[in-house]
Amino acid sequence: MIERGFGLNFRAFQVRKCKEKCATNSTILSGPKALYDFEAYIKETGLKISKKRKRKLLIWLAVDIAIAAILITMLLYRPGRYDPPEPADSNEISPYLTHELLNELYNNAQDDEPFELVIEQAGINDAIARANWPYESDDVTFETPQVFFNSDVILVMGPVKLKGVGLVITARVRPRLDEQGLLHLNVETMKVGAMNLTPIAKIIGQKMYQYHTTMADIDTTDLRGRLAGAIFAKTPFLPVLQIGRRKVQIDQINIEDERLTIGFSPANEPDVEALRW
Repeated sequence: MIERGFGLNFRAFQVRKCKEKCATNSTILSGPKALYDFEAYIKETGLKISKKRKRKLLIWLAVDIAIAAILITMLLYRPGRYDPPEPADSNEISPYLTHELLNELYNNAQDDEPFELVIEQAGINDAIARANWPYESDDVTFETPQVFFNSDVILVMGPVKLKGVGLVITARVRPRLDEQGLLHLNVETMKVGAMNLTPIAKIIGQKMYQYHTTMADIDTTDLRGRLAGAIFAKTPFLPVLQIGRRKVQIDQINIEDERLTIGFSPANEPDVEALRW
């Protein structure tokens, strides 16, 4: 009878305390304050709480605090391998990009023969670091991202600040060409810190892409727009580029540690539309 009466009285105590001492957002006070109010009420009613029951309450409170601490630690985790280069002159366009990659791409494309373009991880990160970072959008600040080439996958790490809180987002992308030559960019995982939020991140990314497309913030006819569509909307595209007087199509992708090799072939068909870039 005491147990049953205690259960009923405790439920009545919760209702009464919620009405009297709830926060402005109608949430019940938690933590040591709630435990103190509970003990005070027990004393007022003359009921006695056993040491065993009190110990259980303390254990559950400690578990809640530990879970919250673990989640916060995982979200704030910063991968040790993230270390973007610091160019001597960030206002100068990367010589690797202009003097090597683009020069080699242009010259090979004019020969009207299949060729390969090798992209070095260090070089492409130097080019990225020379862009105008940080970039701010609403309450989010994007800092310098970094790219890693691993076996068959590309890792992209990018720190963001959301209302002053620093987080690192890591995306694992696997490029793939299908039998029709369409390029797929499958996002396998999306982590915030050490926490895997892939399903939620994909839904949010898709909705943001649809919103920006509706607002005409994304041009779906150029290369960057098609890349965004392939990542966020799972929309593959035909990777044909106009290089000088020639059109070339990506027909091979090979990713090794710290190196990405892209194979090109001539795209001479007049009805093949090249992407702007």
